[in-house]
Amino acid sequence: MTDRFQMRQLTILLLTLGNQLFGQTTTDSDEKMLFKQVISVDSIFFHALNNCDLKTYESFLVDDFEFYHDRGGLTKSRDAEMKSMTSFCGEQRQQQKLRRELIRESVEVSPIKDFGAVETGRHRFFLVIGDKSEKLIEEAKFTNIWQTLSTGWKLSRVISYDHRPISNVQLDDNVLDRYTGKYQMAPDRVIVITKNQKLLRVKDGDWSADLYSESNSKFYLDHGNVQFEFVNGQKGRVEKLVIFENGNQIESGTKKD
Repeated sequence: MTDRFQMRQLTILLLTLGNQLFGQTTTDSDEKMLFKQVISVDSIFFHALNNCDLKTYESFLVDDFEFYHDRGGLTKSRDAEMKSMTSFCGEQRQQQKLRRELIRESVEVSPIKDFGAVETGRHRFFLVIGDKSEKLIEEAKFTNIWQTLSTGWKLSRVISYDHRPISNVQLDDNVLDRYTGKYQMAPDRVIVITKNQKLLRVKDGDWSADLYSESNSKFYLDHGNVQFEFVNGQKGRVEKLVIFENGNQIESGTKKD
């Protein structure tokens, strides 16, 4: 058997295996149509999430739905996911109303032969305050496995990972460093401000939380409507911390040397 013949046979074998594993090559038209379909169902599904439309949200999930979250772990089954969503849209939503926004330019969609499609990309989450204001708090990556059934596109698996806190304004380390330290809020109470990567972190007794920057001197929490403002003195040094809730000042303290 000649080398040329062996190479030809090997090429045929690889092509055959490729077709069996991945199906026939899709055309540009097919890919554009698939992308449009998946983006459309993604939009409807997450519109339901943003508005806590639980009936529509549940209608997209298969019975054996699985949700893998890098922080929350594995949610296994549609019933378990809906139990989690009921809580998310209940008491939790009173403190943290969120809106998910797809970063469209990051999205890639590929077909899964005889099943559906895989969608990957990045999305952002905003804290919604009232009817008009919202603040950026997080960005993450996702992978959605979509299945085509007789009833339409359904979500089979979701992987949500690489969650990173992100704020409206990115401040340099030298700016953040100016605000770190201890603030005397009451004779027997001190708040400690430290730096947490590109954010600040507040510690008040056993409670602690990240602070997200919205200007050079104002920061916000990822829940509720609470702002922390650092005030400079006459010499340009940070001297005071003022805390607001729903736009009203609720307390203040002086920075300790």
